[in-house]
Amino acid sequence: MPGLERLWLNHNNFSGHLPPELGDLGAQLQWLDFQENVALQGALPRELINLTGLVRFEWGGTQLCSPSDDVFQAWLRTVPNRYGHGPLCGR
Repeated sequence: MPGLERLWLNHNNFSGHLPPELGDLGAQLQWLDFQENVALQGALPRELINLTGLVRFEWGGTQLCSPSDDVFQAWLRTVPNRYGHGPLCGR
């Protein structure tokens, strides 16, 4: 989606897993919000590391976990405003 800067999907009663294709949204994406979709579960897609322009990422109020590998965790720390309370996957 060329030109997409903000994607708010919060409070939509989504369920299941997040698709890895989210990582294809492009470096111009700045905000990504999935919060309060309590039936979302599984791991955050590793492909999110392709979203290099992200400045706000919200996934609190879900059952999503964060991949524990060093590459993903390093990317996550580059996002200045991140709001999520999920555990590391596999722990």
